Amino acid sequence: MTRATLAEVLQPALAGRYAVAGLVTLGWEDMRAFVAAAEAEGCPVILQAGPSCRAHTPLPVLGAMFRHLAEAASVPVVAHLDHGYTAQECREAIDSGFTSVMFDGSRLPVAQNIAETAAIVAMAHAAGVSCEG
Repeated sequence: MTRATLAEVLQPALAGRYAVAGLVTLGWEDMRAFVAAAEAEGCPVILQAGPSCRAHTPLPVLGAMFRHLAEAASVPVVAHLDHGYTAQECREAIDSGFTSVMFDGSRLPVAQNIAETAAIVAMAHAAGVSCEG
């Protein structure tokens, strides 16, 4: 298998009425264990790089780690940026090989949140990446 987008994993789950685990990773050991568990169960997995993870590991390194695991996995693996707070952070994740980004504009005024979310969705979709906001 290889990396999958969030849409590629969640659409079949919706149709098949099953859940897909989205697991926040903190490092290599977590990532390996989550992929191994997903393979043992024969189900896709969403590896999430949240703010705590990114505080200690740069996005390009996380992207390479996710890509390495996904390319060897027997199940679809989503490389997801969780709670990206800026367009620049979302762009860096996309450029680093993430297949899904979540823009968190909840700290912004509503009109700015909507405008920035729309711009990030357009950027992500142009790159073939799933986006949530």
